[in-house]
Amino acid sequence: MSQTIYGGNASSYTIVVPYDSFAEIGKGPAIQVALGEAGYQRVLAKTKGIVTHIDRIVSRFVPDLSFGPEPPSK
Repeated sequence: MSQTIYGGNASSYTIVVPYDSFAEIGKGPAIQVALGEAGYQRVLAKTKGIVTHIDRIVSRFVPDLSFGPEPPSK
């Protein structure tokens, strides 16, 4: 998790969650998968009124268009 400091809203946070397939994305948010439905609902209740907006962006790593070393193979 990182907080936006320069060039954006200082109240914004970014969380990056790597997935191996689109099937994993279809299982739901990572926190829901980790905590189960009951735990996820408790977190949602605690953050009600604090979290006002969520954007989800799916990006794909393309080695030919990227800088730096390739990620380790699995």
